[in-house]
Amino acid sequence: MIKLTTRERTKKQAPQVSIDAYLNEGALPHAKRRYTYAQCREFGKDATVALVREVAPGPILAANWTIEGEDGARVELVKENILKIRNEFLVQAVRGLNDFGWMPFEKVWEKDADGFIKIKKLKALLHEDTNILVDKHGAFVGFRQTDLAQTQVPLGKCLLLSQDVEGTNWYGTGKLEVAGRVVNDWNDSNEGANRYDKKIAGSHWVVHYPIGFTEVKGEDIDNYDLAGDILAALESSGKMRIPASVQSHIEDMNESGESAWKIETISDNTARQHSFVARQEYLDRLKVRGYGFPEDTILKTRYSPKTEQGVHANIMATIQDVQHQYIVSVLNEEVVDPTLVYNYGKGAEGSVYILPAPITNTSLGFLQDVYKMLINNQAVAGTEYNHIDMVELKTKIAVPNDGETEVITNFIDQTPKAVEDATDEASFKSEGVQN
Repeated sequence: MIKLTTRERTKKQAPQVSIDAYLNEGALPHAKRRYTYAQCREFGKDATVALVREVAPGPILAANWTIEGEDGARVELVKENILKIRNEFLVQAVRGLNDFGWMPFEKVWEKDADGFIKIKKLKALLHEDTNILVDKHGAFVGFRQTDLAQTQVPLGKCLLLSQDVEGTNWYGTGKLEVAGRVVNDWNDSNEGANRYDKKIAGSHWVVHYPIGFTEVKGEDIDNYDLAGDILAALESSGKMRIPASVQSHIEDMNESGESAWKIETISDNTARQHSFVARQEYLDRLKVRGYGFPEDTILKTRYSPKTEQGVHANIMATIQDVQHQYIVSVLNEEVVDPTLVYNYGKGAEGSVYILPAPITNTSLGFLQDVYKMLINNQAVAGTEYNHIDMVELKTKIAVPNDGETEVITNFIDQTPKAVEDATDEASFKSEGVQN
């Protein structure tokens, strides 16, 4: 006989944290990070990373939500309550997850004039000011703020999103920490290019002078100082005056083969700047990868084949689709279900839910093709139209609709005349018409 137990035996599973994780009153210390939250925010200001951060929430925001459920009143309550906070919540959720690997929210509830309990807002909490509380097994049980009062947020008022979680380390893994290393490399390369521009690139004056003195206006001047005056004149105006005594001295030195005065320019004739540009372009592409997206979806170059761009676009759409599905699943569990329970009782849990439209190009393209087929092919529309939820289809492909489901009749002309005019017996077999 097999004996089973529901007891959880293993403890917290949080790598890279100290023993304090087990002694710090249930708080899960932030895992050791290469960069602080403040440093990661600076990485987010890099031009390429900032572009990726702007692009990331777009497809998720553009993907429509449908509110599904059998009870119309419950559906309307959830729709009215959730859709008003949708966009702000999604932007904060996507950026928080991508930037730092987790995103904490406080659920703020309110009661309206009709007595319904609704979500007023999902208040985004600062990462460095928020600690995750866990039980001895590592399960999430709430937040604690690092203010003087050590404010605790109970589980019922918390919403936690985590990405790339290892064990029970709910802080996850942020993309800015990965991209940040590339940003530092790009900055180093840029500083090298600047030094090259200032010190190497272009033409530079060089004055060769013999050791000794030269008489100028009846005064012996050290050739070192005289060479400095010449360079200063050249750098300031590109021209100079040389006393006749110096000129004759130069000619004498040249004739005797001894070290002579000589003025020349040194130029960098090689195109070394190209190597800096190529390196920085490559690092820009790595920034996009580090933030979790295929680079050809953000940075198109002349070396990017169109076929490869399409593949990268599908990969990016799939990544965002998975993230979108996860965010909505947490929202259903942590906001929609409590809203139903607070207003309709425990039995209402799960009776209404948010269903996000697909982001992936292939799924969306298929639905668009289906819609085109229905409106262009009357014969197909007649047999298939009434078996498709047109309201949901229009919503998923962003076609405006009034929310009403249409019922249409078959467009295929089946009058006796049409049958009599037909001469091909096989054409009617699929319709069950017999001669």
